[in-house]
Amino acid sequence: MLRMELEEPGGFRGENVSMPQNKFHFEDKKRKFLLFIITIFIALYAINYFLFSAPFEHPRGTKFTISSGMTISEAGEYLKKHDIIRSPIAFKALVYIIGGRSGVIAGSYFIENPVSVARIAMMVTTNGYGIKMYKVTIPEGLSNKQIGDLLEKNLDNFDKAKFLKLAKDKEGYLFPDSYFFEPDSTPEKVIQMMNDNFKERIKLINIDLAFFNKPLKDVIIMASILEEEARTENTRRMIADILWRRIEKGMPLQVDASFVYLLGKGSAELTLDELKMDSPYNTYKYKGLPPGPITNPGLASILAATKPLRNKYWFYLSDKEGNMHYAVTFEEHKANKAKYID
Repeated sequence: MLRMELEEPGGFRGENVSMPQNKFHFEDKKRKFLLFIITIFIALYAINYFLFSAPFEHPRGTKFTISSGMTISEAGEYLKKHDIIRSPIAFKALVYIIGGRSGVIAGSYFIENPVSVARIAMMVTTNGYGIKMYKVTIPEGLSNKQIGDLLEKNLDNFDKAKFLKLAKDKEGYLFPDSYFFEPDSTPEKVIQMMNDNFKERIKLINIDLAFFNKPLKDVIIMASILEEEARTENTRRMIADILWRRIEKGMPLQVDASFVYLLGKGSAELTLDELKMDSPYNTYKYKGLPPGPITNPGLASILAATKPLRNKYWFYLSDKEGNMHYAVTFEEHKANKAKYID
């Protein structure tokens, strides 16, 4: 009897040792499960917060514009700044998922009520809810007047006279490109878009400009001449070298391109009296560069102005087929003129 009594307490002691361990194991599983549930809840909340709900400050009945040339990252920062989305990172990821690497579609968009970043990403990659836009392509080498004519033709009730007045000091700095304009775009908005585009594009060649070490104004004026004087990269660079050297030597540039700007006439149409007209843009009469750009050059001509191709020539002309002929002396130049033009 005594042995049985001793064994029973021993057995009970063994059971008392194992029960707390089982309980601890159960509690640990319970805590992990609760942690998992909380993590899932937080993740779902975060997904809903960043992807499917609009910011509290999201404006109602608002219009936003994705500018031409704007990158996905720039568009995300712009939308975040205007309280249209919360997360530029989420926006960028969704744009890639929805539209691949095609990027965002330039244009203006209207939002009546606050929408999620997912909806915004869908809009700017498919042009959904986009306001009807007019695509206008501005070729390289157009003057402000020619740009005004093009805009007046393509936009509703466009005020060309006001455009020319406001853009007077922007000649050469309205970047040629394809733009998407709203039907009722004002001259102020058009000028801002084109000038902002110029500022962004010129950043691409900042190193070249710095290395060339001439004022930006002089480079743009030279580039505006090159747009009229040549059509290929090689000839632009050749002519750039000739003209920069003529300026250094104190020789007049004697380019006919400025008369297209002044009179709307090409070389073949000019009279001797017109070549003598008194204007600071007459490069036959006045030495150095004209006082301002005569066209709005593209990036290729701007770059050519900073990368002159060294050569021995001082004169050049273009024949009726557009081929360029160079000369070292004035006598050679006159011979080329007689052979290829007269």
